Amino acid sequence: MRRRRLGSELRELREETGASLEHGAETLECGRSRISRIEVLPIDSFLPDKYPTHMARRPGPGV
Repeated sequence: MRRRRLGSELRELREETGASLEHGAETLECGRSRISRIEVLPIDSFLPDKYPTHMARRPGPGV
């Protein structure tokens, strides 16, 4: 559930700022389709190639 929430929150933030997929892709130096996948796929599907999965998780409240 957290993985989908991350993608959903990233999309909401991008849309709130008025940034397009193209702008996000340019900023992150990757393809538009990659941004789209990040926003809709579980985090474990795209982060392990750059970062260990444990680095992508933030501790919960009170930690």
